[in-house]
Amino acid sequence: NDLLNKLQPERFPDFAWSVYSVPQVDYPFHQMVLSVQKSSIDKLYNPLTVGRLLNNLERYPDGAEKYTMYDMFTDCRRTIWTEAITPATTNSFRRQLQLAHLQKVIDIYLSSPAVYPSDARTLAANDLDVIEGAAGRAAGAAGVDDMTRAHFKEVVRQIKAARSAQREFQTGMVFGG
Repeated sequence: NDLLNKLQPERFPDFAWSVYSVPQVDYPFHQMVLSVQKSSIDKLYNPLTVGRLLNNLERYPDGAEKYTMYDMFTDCRRTIWTEAITPATTNSFRRQLQLAHLQKVIDIYLSSPAVYPSDARTLAANDLDVIEGAAGRAAGAAGVDDMTRAHFKEVVRQIKAARSAQREFQTGMVFGG
């Protein structure tokens, strides 16, 4: 708390006098942390990274240890959503991480087949199923605070909205969710 209260945004004067139009006088640490969180999620779920993980299935001989797309999706989901899987109060940094992850999974789920491999879209659909079930249970669990309860209810709403959106399939035809 002491350190965060001492942080301030830069206010160096420039020729446009922007120092006087700083919209936030306290340091935007939630936004800064969210930027790092989103950057990490974007790297992990980049179509090229996901494609390389898919290729790992064929690059190594049977029985050899390999890290696959399934492993990455599962590891990320389990790590990011621990408070939903085992209901617990979720702090503001974890809530924003979970929402950033959820948005990426929804983006993959709704993506064009030309962007992500079909296995990635399948795993995104699976993640939505698992997250929806866990968030629904966590929203009704005893021992979580009201903000966490509201957060998990919002997660379920976003997943339902994504499922009702139109999704493009391999055939190029669009079907309702």
